[in-house]
Amino acid sequence: MKIKTILTILAAITFLLSRPFRFRSFITGLIVLLLTIFTLFQNGGRVVKADTSIGNVAAGSFPQAVAVNPVTNKIYLVCL
Repeated sequence: MKIKTILTILAAITFLLSRPFRFRSFITGLIVLLLTIFTLFQNGGRVVKADTSIGNVAAGSFPQAVAVNPVTNKIYLVCL
């Protein structure tokens, strides 16, 4: 790294250490961010493990809305 970059990093660390409350807030925010990222990706990045494609639905040029009836297992598609 360049000397200027190293000095900038050292100045930022010195600034954070000279103000304990801000440093504590920074560390707390960093921990919350890391825990959030870990939680989101702990299941392999998939939101729902049951996501599978069983086929395609033919749609028109500009589909506007989709509705699913769970009782009849039918999909309704609105194209304008």
